[in-house]
Amino acid sequence: MTVSATHPPKGPNRSRTLQTLERGLDALGLLSEKDMGATEIANQLGVDRATAHRILRTLVERGYVKKRDFDSTYQANLLRFLEMVEKLTSRGPRNWLTLAESCLEELHASTELSANLCMAGNREMVYMLRIIGSTGLAVNNPPGTKRPLHCTAVGKAYLGALSEPDLRALLATLPMPAMTPHTITSASVLARQIAESRAQGFYVDDGEMNPRIRCVAAPILDGSRRPIAAIGLSGPVEVLSKARVSEIGTMVVGKARQVSFALGYPDRGRSTAG
Repeated sequence: MTVSATHPPKGPNRSRTLQTLERGLDALGLLSEKDMGATEIANQLGVDRATAHRILRTLVERGYVKKRDFDSTYQANLLRFLEMVEKLTSRGPRNWLTLAESCLEELHASTELSANLCMAGNREMVYMLRIIGSTGLAVNNPPGTKRPLHCTAVGKAYLGALSEPDLRALLATLPMPAMTPHTITSASVLARQIAESRAQGFYVDDGEMNPRIRCVAAPILDGSRRPIAAIGLSGPVEVLSKARVSEIGTMVVGKARQVSFALGYPDRGRSTAG
């Protein structure tokens, strides 16, 4: 998964107390995009080499970064971040990521469609778990694949579970390029479709990302009722036909609720659609 580095403003408004921490986080953001040497890091951060070396040495000592001896470049330590993800996803009575994987397996076994778990990233959805469909054209989005919010079922599911103020604010600035002739590129039209989909609990991408593929998804919410992920089923339009959408949608909603409850979603009698 690639995370774009975000650089806080420089100058007198930058907090002197947190400046070193901010630079360390900036360095991690840069190294998540590519491996770099100390000189390049220093140039990107706007600091001298000595400061860059101190930041990098601290990150290496804490296990977030590794230094490659053969070319003296630095790289983010994926294992350290996977350990953190494992701890985060294991909090509570059940490991929700393991439960989600089990739900995907059950959905795939029942439908033979591609099953995916996607998490919300920076104005996009990032594929985390996938099981490739076994009938017709396989939908294969490897973990780490990023897809837009506006033209994917998992993206719409995330949008639909946001509060109305948050949804309006996001749609006002969200890029909505046309991926196929079926892609919705109007924020107002997308907002109406999302409102209609909330009542049924599931959301549909009807050839909007790929004209040959139809997808159905439902959101996963945490204990604060915030959307953090979505479960989706995808398949060729001739296999996941319009006549099957309601049936498939009901199945996806059930599994998404199961995972939401494991995350502490409090309202078992209430839809997680938004």
